[in-house]
Amino acid sequence: MKLLQKNGLSWYQFDHLTRHGVVHGTLTRKGGFSKELFEGLNLSYKSGDNPDRVVSNRKLVTETFPSIDAFVVGNLVHGATISELNDASLGWSHCERRADGLITDRKDVALCMTHADCQVALFYDPKQQLIASVHSGWRGSVQNIYKEVSISFKEKGSNLSDILVGISPSLGPSHAEFIHYKTELPKKYWSFEEKKSHFNFWAISLSQLLDLGFSKENIEIAKICTYENREDFYSYRRDKATGRNLSFIAL
Repeated sequence: MKLLQKNGLSWYQFDHLTRHGVVHGTLTRKGGFSKELFEGLNLSYKSGDNPDRVVSNRKLVTETFPSIDAFVVGNLVHGATISELNDASLGWSHCERRADGLITDRKDVALCMTHADCQVALFYDPKQQLIASVHSGWRGSVQNIYKEVSISFKEKGSNLSDILVGISPSLGPSHAEFIHYKTELPKKYWSFEEKKSHFNFWAISLSQLLDLGFSKENIEIAKICTYENREDFYSYRRDKATGRNLSFIAL
């Protein structure tokens, strides 16, 4: 991944998506107007932050990416629902999409997901000119939300082996502790335990994607742990009361 900066903000981009000219990134918490527990660029109204500061933070993002006409944010339910975006009127104020995944072929519209430890996977089909942004926490992983987005792509004529996938900075295996894993996680996940009750969800996601038919050479995983990188990322596991980062993709 590469780190870029503008307007006091910084964000990570995937190498393969950048080579294809896809506007995308995972914004860090640096910059912005939020204070105290939410210090930095908090982009979620649901975190408990002052909403006026979130408005200012979102305005700063739109100014930083002027080629994007609208930013649409998923209203997370920690499930496996994929919503197709085809509205004529879009924008930050129209973000109530009760879904953990968004897919579209619309140009200059950013599909966004907020997160603090959970994965956000960005998908791009260069042949069909389709994009998707998918939020996957452990519950989404157990429900295999990546299978659901693969169905959406195939319904639109995509070949999964053509699709580029980038998985954002997220909770790493050293801090992904599940003391009740025998009741929370399916048995097939238990082989991904790296130390007592700690699981590698980066490896789990890769396994899921490969099983579905995505190509390994088209998958880029950040492998940057949000818990361990306090200066760059919010982390719910680390801080509980905290802000949310944002990952996005646009054609």
